[in-house]
Amino acid sequence: MKKILIIDDERELTELMKDRLELEGFEVSCAYDGVEGLLLATQEKPELILLDLLIPKMDGQQVYQTLKKNTQTASIRVIVFTANNKAFDTYWEKEVGAFNYLVKPFDFNQLLRRIRGERRRGE
Repeated sequence: MKKILIIDDERELTELMKDRLELEGFEVSCAYDGVEGLLLATQEKPELILLDLLIPKMDGQQVYQTLKKNTQTASIRVIVFTANNKAFDTYWEKEVGAFNYLVKPFDFNQLLRRIRGERRRGE
């Protein structure tokens, strides 16, 4: 798993994650709203998407649902970020089932562990 797409409207955090992930050897693209994120996911076909739930133009839930309905993007692994653990629990655990997510703020090493876990699951 080398290609990662970050979809998050917090530009400073997104750029920091991008820089750190590139130092770890990943190829990283960034989108700052849901519409741009879906476009990049379709064009670039990343192996993993880091998706914030609260993003403009199309929220993370809509982005996730659209990704999973599209045969070109359905197999892309997704790790969700949320600042509100309750918002995650309401939809994701009931409708999607077991799912990989991080609550903001999170430690970068925690993010790397999740990415490595997704890599192992995908092998």
